[in-house]
Amino acid sequence: MTVKIISLSETQKVSNLISYIKKFDKKVTSILPVKTEDRILTIKVEEIIKVEVEKTELTFYTTSAIVKTNGRLYQVLEKLNSDFVQVSKHGIINLNYLESLKAGFTGNMIAKLALKQKTDVSRRYLPELEKRLGL
Repeated sequence: MTVKIISLSETQKVSNLISYIKKFDKKVTSILPVKTEDRILTIKVEEIIKVEVEKTELTFYTTSAIVKTNGRLYQVLEKLNSDFVQVSKHGIINLNYLESLKAGFTGNMIAKLALKQKTDVSRRYLPELEKRLGL
């Protein structure tokens, strides 16, 4: 199926529409396969609270476990659904587990998540998070 958008100029609304349409082209899966040192695990996407990266080590924090593997954060984000948003160079959160945001010491925000999880929200990623929350 082809969608044709005609506009006199590429405004922010047109760009948003294009992004919205592109989201429908993604495959939505309910499980995410994760390769660890000794096995391949499947993680239910709806159980992921946050994903963090340090160098090339990814850590998945779920409602039932913490899983470590190697990879890139942007590659994980591409596989996740629209419930997830990147909040820093090092982290992705599931909006369904976000409980609150509060100001941090360095001008960043701190996201309080379910199961006593926390993560930093950098100023660079805050506008997208606020937009996704409808603020």
